[in-house]
Amino acid sequence: MKEEIHKELAALQEELVRLRDAAQHISDAKELAERLTSNGENLRSKYEEHIHAAINLTAQYQELALRTDALVEKIEKVDFPVRLDKLDANVAGIVQVSQTTQLRLENMGHDLRDQLTEMRVVIQSAAKESIQQNKFIRMLIIITLVIGLALIGFDMFSVMH
Repeated sequence: MKEEIHKELAALQEELVRLRDAAQHISDAKELAERLTSNGENLRSKYEEHIHAAINLTAQYQELALRTDALVEKIEKVDFPVRLDKLDANVAGIVQVSQTTQLRLENMGHDLRDQLTEMRVVIQSAAKESIQQNKFIRMLIIITLVIGLALIGFDMFSVMH
């Protein structure tokens, strides 16, 4: 009976070793399951973040697409050849006015020079005439003085005789 107990104990020992190994496998499996669950939750959280980011990007893209479409429509409505023709006509008008103004200024400059030349001639002529009149007035003054002195001298000569 002792031997039978020993056999049973040895068999029980083997079963305990296998049970211990099975318990270790279960523990490892449980730990692995917990890690997988945790990783799954992290993965799900990251997935949700990416989904929200993708939804936001899609909304932004749609808004940008709408704005782009509106801008394209606005640009297509602009009749560039007509606008450029108008700008060209405006520039040509400005150039024409500039040239006309330049010619008028040149003509005014010539007229002003001619008038200044005429005025100089008139002033020089007036100055010569004024000089001649001054000479004539001086001569009259001198003649008047000579006659006055002669009369005074004649009066003194008469009073003395």
